[in-house]
Amino acid sequence: HIFQEEGDSVGLANYYITNGNLYRIQKLYEKAAEYHALSLKYFQRHGPDSRYAITALNYGEALYYLDSLNKSIQMQRIAIRINNKNNNMLAQTFSFKAMGLVYMKLEQYDSAEYYFNEAIDISDKLGKNSQKEATLVSMIQLASLYGLKGREKEQLALLEEAELFADKFNRGKHLTTIYLQLLELSLNRNNSKAAARYLSKFQSLEDSLNNSTAKDREAMLGTLYNTMKIGVENQYLADQQTYSAKVIYEQKVYLVVMAALGVISIIAMAFVIINRNKLKKSVRILNVQKEEIRRKSEELKGLNDTKDKMFSIVSHDLRSPLLSLLGFADMVSSHINEISKKEIVEIMNQ
Repeated sequence: HIFQEEGDSVGLANYYITNGNLYRIQKLYEKAAEYHALSLKYFQRHGPDSRYAITALNYGEALYYLDSLNKSIQMQRIAIRINNKNNNMLAQTFSFKAMGLVYMKLEQYDSAEYYFNEAIDISDKLGKNSQKEATLVSMIQLASLYGLKGREKEQLALLEEAELFADKFNRGKHLTTIYLQLLELSLNRNNSKAAARYLSKFQSLEDSLNNSTAKDREAMLGTLYNTMKIGVENQYLADQQTYSAKVIYEQKVYLVVMAALGVISIIAMAFVIINRNKLKKSVRILNVQKEEIRRKSEELKGLNDTKDKMFSIVSHDLRSPLLSLLGFADMVSSHINEISKKEIVEIMNQ
C-alpha cells in the first residue's frame, strides 16, 4: 500500500518477488506464479537485467510446480543467459538446479544429469560462498538419477558426499532424504548391516527434528501467549484510564455548574465527597477485576502448557514406534523376494 501511494514501482516490483516466494513456500504455486509474472513484466521492461534474470528464475521455478515445463525451460534459459553474461555464478546454481528438476520430470535423464553436474561444479568453484540449498538438492537428485540408471557405485559415492555436505552445513531436512536413499540402496545391494545403520540414523534424525520442531512451536506459542496477555492488559488499562477520565470530567462539570449557579458550598462539598467515594469504589472494583483477569490468565497459561505437553508426549510416543514398525515392515515387504529367511529374522531382531 505504501509503495502504491508513493508511486514506487520498483519497490512494488520487489514486493511481488517476495510475495511470490512466500506463496511458493506455502506450496500455493498458482499464486506464486501470478506474483512472479508481475515482477517479471516490470523488470523485463525497465531493468536492470540482473533483476530480470532473478524474476525469470523465480517464475520458471513456479511454472515447474504447475507442470508448465516447456515455459519453465524458456524462463530458466533467459536467466542462464543473463547470469552468464553478468558472471553471476551464485544465481546460476539455482537455474541449473531448476533445469535439472524440469528434465527429471520430463524423464530426459541425460539433460538432467548435465544440469545437476553443472550446479555441483559451480558449487565446487565457489567453495564456502556456494549456494548450499541448490547444491544439495542437485546432489540428491543426481544420486537418485544414478539409481534410476543402475549406476549404484556413483550413487553411493555421491550420497556419501551429500551426507557430509548436509551435515557440515546443518541441513537436517535433506539428511533424512539422503538416509532414505542410502537405506534403499543398501537393501538393493543386500547389505543388511548398512541398511540397519542408515535406518537408525534416519530415526535418530527424525526424533531430533521432531523435538526441535516441538521446541520451536512451544517458543512460538509462548510468544503468542505473552503478546495476547499484554494486549489484554493494555486494553484493560486503556479502559480504566477512559473510565477514570470520564469520572474526573463529570466531577469538574459538577463543580463548575455548582460554582456558576452559586449553590451553597456545603452542597458542592457534598457532591464532591459523593463523587470521590464513587471514584474510590470504582477503582476498587477495577482493581478486583484486574486481579481476576491476572488470575484467569495464569490459569489459562497453565492449562495451555498442560495441553501442549500432553499432545507433545502422546504424539511423540505414538509416532516413533509406529514409524519404526512401518519402516521395518515396508522394508521387508518391498524386498521379500530378494533376502533370505535368515536375513529377515536378523532384520526383525534389529
